[in-house]
Amino acid sequence: MPQMFNYKNKENKIIIVYHFDEKPGMEYSTQLAEKGYDNLYLLSGGIEGFGQEIQEGLEGKDVPLFKKKEEVRKFKKQRAD
Repeated sequence: MPQMFNYKNKENKIIIVYHFDEKPGMEYSTQLAEKGYDNLYLLSGGIEGFGQEIQEGLEGKDVPLFKKKEEVRKFKKQRAD
């Protein structure tokens, strides 16, 4: 993505990769690292896991609340269908 190039290895900038399924997230992160991105982080557990741990860290429209792991599984299943 051309927009990501604006953040590539810039001081005080990080790129966070997340995916509902962690495996593709790892693949995308690997591809970017191979292209020289050093300021790259993979959000383990996806946005759902992050939301369970730090709900107040999520901002935006229609941010789902994840209180229990069962809710995360249900949400992932709905997204996959």
